[in-house]
Amino acid sequence: MAQMETCFETVCDILRECCGVNDDVVLRPELSLQGDLALDSIGLLNLVTELEEEYDFRLDEPLENPPQTLSEIVDMVLARTGGSSHA
Repeated sequence: MAQMETCFETVCDILRECCGVNDDVVLRPELSLQGDLALDSIGLLNLVTELEEEYDFRLDEPLENPPQTLSEIVDMVLARTGGSSHA
């Protein structure tokens, strides 16, 4: 559970620092990346790039079912890293 919370906080930090999500927005796991947070393709690319660097993994191929929500992003990161928190 702590790993999931830590990962969620990291995702939120990246969204605010690198993807232009306003500090006034209350980030919740169920929010959609494109609908609720209005991330465009550049914002999504920034998010993935920062997550790859933070957690030391690579998405070499397009995802069959790309994450749509914050919780799906967290699940993807934890699955790619074996559930470990960032370094």
